[in-house]
Amino acid sequence: MLRQAYVTIFRSGLTTVQALKILQEDLLPKEPKIQLLIDSLQYSKRGVVR
Repeated sequence: MLRQAYVTIFRSGLTTVQALKILQEDLLPKEPKIQLLIDSLQYSKRGVVR
């Protein structure tokens, strides 16, 4: 699950907002630990380097 989340965020070509939406809708119900990754992306003050 974490690998799939990583691919969704960094390798899929989606914007951060689109990737977060997919994580929340598809992956979060299957793996609650993904919430930590979602929180870090949402509350990042400096953004994410891809």
